[in-house]
Amino acid sequence: SWNASATGAGYQLQRSLTGAAGTWSTVTPTGYTSTSYTDRGLTTLTTYWYQVIATIPSTAPFSQTSVPSTSLSVRTR
Repeated sequence: SWNASATGAGYQLQRSLTGAAGTWSTVTPTGYTSTSYTDRGLTTLTTYWYQVIATIPSTAPFSQTSVPSTSLSVRTR
């Protein structure tokens, strides 16, 4: 889970297998608004990196997404 964004209307949770500087894939559906997510179907003994991006409503006169400030690595058992 993560803290809610003051400006975000929704979130994109992204996952990478190659680290913070690697390629990211979005794992949450479009319009995701919850501040938690359970990622299922992961491979055991694999490290995954995650980042959350707050999305801004399409009616806003500025950028549609924020830049993630950090990423988190998680190793499955």
